[in-house]
Amino acid sequence: MKYRTHLQNENGSALIVVILVLMVITVLGVLATRTSTIELQVASHDKLHKMTWYTTEAVCDGLAPEMIEQNIESRGFGSQTPPFNYGPTSDLWVHNSEFYLNEACNGADMQVDNLSETAVQVAIFGNTTLSPGNALQLPEGYHGRGKGLAGGGAQIVYTISGLGNGPAKSQARVVTGWRHLI
Repeated sequence: MKYRTHLQNENGSALIVVILVLMVITVLGVLATRTSTIELQVASHDKLHKMTWYTTEAVCDGLAPEMIEQNIESRGFGSQTPPFNYGPTSDLWVHNSEFYLNEACNGADMQVDNLSETAVQVAIFGNTTLSPGNALQLPEGYHGRGKGLAGGGAQIVYTISGLGNGPAKSQARVVTGWRHLI
């Protein structure tokens, strides 16, 4: 009978329940902190990757076509610095001063450094083709009988390939095309 009274005694059970609840809350807090830390790391790496990708895309879609057009118009830059300023703090290096001629270049034709903490190397390749005409038959007599209006010509389709190396070893590769009508 003496043992039964000790088993029915409930003194101290509230303390055990409170300690168990505190342990569960502590484990949930640690897991929530760990999850938010991982999500913060993922978001910061995603930001760096997007910054590298958009910088590489800006160079390949904005700067490189403009440089191609200026290079064609000037028939190469020669020993002069290209007349183009891209960004207040960036450095533009042209490794092949006549890249519009599509001569083989070891590595990159041009390079942009210090643009949003990203260095972009650009290689430019071109393919000269004849553009198709529209072959519209003219019914008027003053052009001559059966004369066609085939307004074709030549074009150079450039493939612009850029590799951007950004902070935290983030990389982006962008390939785009540019057409120059002759």
